[in-house]
Amino acid sequence: MKKLLFILLFTPLILFSQENVLNIETIKDEYIEEIYGITYYMGKPYNGVFYRNFENGQLKYKSNYKDGKRSGLEEEYYESGQLEYKTIYKDGKENGLYEKYYENGKLEHKANYKDGKKNGFSERYFEMISYNSKQTTKTVSKMVYLNGIGVTVS
Repeated sequence: MKKLLFILLFTPLILFSQENVLNIETIKDEYIEEIYGITYYMGKPYNGVFYRNFENGQLKYKSNYKDGKRSGLEEEYYESGQLEYKTIYKDGKENGLYEKYYENGKLEHKANYKDGKKNGFSERYFEMISYNSKQTTKTVSKMVYLNGIGVTVS
C-alpha cells in the first residue's frame, strides 16, 4: 500500500518536471508560432530548450525558454564548433553579459544588457594587420550605455 501511494504521489512530479528539448528544424511549422513575443508549441507557451544543428551534426544554436519567452543562457556556434556568442535572457529580454567571439576564439565584443537594452560598459576588440609592414595593431573601442543610449569613452 505504501509503495502504491509513493508511486501515485511522485509519478506526476517526475513526469511534469522534465524539460522539453526540441530540434526546431524537425518541428512542423503548424506546431510552433510566435505571437506578441511569446513562443507557442502545440498551442501552449513553450518551456524547455530549442536547438539547431549544422548539416554535419555540430550544434549551431541553443536557447532556453520559460513560459514562451527566452530565459537563461543562449549560445550560437560556428560550424567549426567554436562559440560565436553567448548571452543571458530574462523574461524574453537580454539581461546580463553578452559576449561575441571571432571564429579563432578571440573576444570580439562584450556588453552588458538590462531589460533588453545595453547598459554599462561595451567593448569591441579589433586586430588590423598591415600587409606592407606585416604588423598587427590591436584596437579597443569602448562605450558606456545607460538604457540603450551610448557615449564613447576615450
